[in-house]
Amino acid sequence: MKKLIIIATLSIFLSACTNTPAENMYIDITNVNEEGVTTIETEMLNSILDNQTIVELTNDEITDLKYMREEEKLAHDVYFKLYETHKLQAFQNIANSELTHTEAVKTLLENYKIDDPAENNTQGEFENEALQELYTTLTKQGEQNLKEALKVGALIEEIDIIDLQNAIQRTENNEIITVYENLMKGSRNHLRAFVKNIEKNGNTYTNQKLSELEYNEIINIETEKGRESGVKQGPKRGAQ
Repeated sequence: MKKLIIIATLSIFLSACTNTPAENMYIDITNVNEEGVTTIETEMLNSILDNQTIVELTNDEITDLKYMREEEKLAHDVYFKLYETHKLQAFQNIANSELTHTEAVKTLLENYKIDDPAENNTQGEFENEALQELYTTLTKQGEQNLKEALKVGALIEEIDIIDLQNAIQRTENNEIITVYENLMKGSRNHLRAFVKNIEKNGNTYTNQKLSELEYNEIINIETEKGRESGVKQGPKRGAQ
């Protein structure tokens, strides 16, 4: 029954794409809980990939996929570390969802037969030197106190959104765009979740990387739900 639902969803999505500009369409492969924790359904992603012809990727696409694999791992590793320090359940919940995010990118790497930069790396280890340095900096900041930890969480999601926006601009591959759009939706939801936790603890948060306009546009929208339609949800991508 689940496979029939997936096939039906794919059929609706592919049909819609014939009448709607590609830049405004992607298939929703997320599950979202009431706190906004957003996971990616790898089984559904595999079903999408099974129905597509393998094409050769550009150097930019390969570079971006490798980077996003480790950037999503960084989010998981930092949140896991901060959960160990502060025992705030939100960190564990979002860390668990980030595992599905990095696995989604890994699935694309496997699909296109690209070496996985995170294959042999353990918790807190990265092939990319900039991400390795960022992990060290952010965990050190977040271990100071809960306020700083939550600011780190929000910062990571802002960085993810910007990097995903840029990566989307460098590809026309529908499968890659679908994964990136779902990851970006997750980052928007997780940014909202971290900001709500900051405010619940009596503090305020100011955008650190996103423009004020785009940040406000994200924060002023309710949690984006999962698997409601193939139409792009949330604020439109904007230039930074």
